[in-house]
Amino acid sequence: MSQTPRPARPGLKKLAIVLWSVLGVVLVVAAIGAIVGGDEEQEPAAAEQELTDEQRAEAQERAGIPPEPDAETAAAYVAALEAIDPDIVHGKIEKVVDRGRSQCQTIGSYPDDREHQLAQAEVRFSSPDHPEGFGPEVAEQILDITHAHICPTY
Repeated sequence: MSQTPRPARPGLKKLAIVLWSVLGVVLVVAAIGAIVGGDEEQEPAAAEQELTDEQRAEAQERAGIPPEPDAETAAAYVAALEAIDPDIVHGKIEKVVDRGRSQCQTIGSYPDDREHQLAQAEVRFSSPDHPEGFGPEVAEQILDITHAHICPTY
């Protein structure tokens, strides 16, 4: 007795296509994960690339940015700025200290150019209510306070 071949079942063919498609997606996702860095072995290498506090401080010093002031100095600086106009600080103590340190970089880079220092102070120290700065008279006061508190040796 000879057997005639059975026709292929359409359901099995579809199942095979779906299984191969799923396998392809899984392989693509795994490849992307390996490329992007989902690999745990790469995490320590990324951590090693971060700067230590000492390296960051050295880089800032080379750039002319003074070190972070101690808490007492920062408080005196903030109080002096708030005495001019509380909106200079506008509740952003860390931000105003960072702006002061950046201003010191300008002071150190342009020691004989007070006009440039003032222009930078006017641009650098702004707030939501004073997006264009506080004007030349206030910028002069900010510059002097910053110089006295954050970088007196510049």
